[in-house]
Amino acid sequence: MVKERTKDQSENDASLIIQRRLKGILARKRIDELRQEEMVFLGMSRKPKNDPIARMVKTMKQRKETQESYMEKYIDAKDDV
Repeated sequence: MVKERTKDQSENDASLIIQRRLKGILARKRIDELRQEEMVFLGMSRKPKNDPIARMVKTMKQRKETQESYMEKYIDAKDDV
């Protein structure tokens, strides 16, 4: 009985340590984000670079629109001939 109780107790202690560490890491990450936002707001820091995925999606949409525009021009020119 005594060994099981100490094992349970050590597992609880270990889980508490892990929880504390995780909460600390998440809190520091959030503080860094808030600090960066504040620096950008105050004009003391440049905005972070754009997300490359978002930029890729935007570029793909622009290319698709350009292709559609050229296709319409091609069809109109073909009909005129």
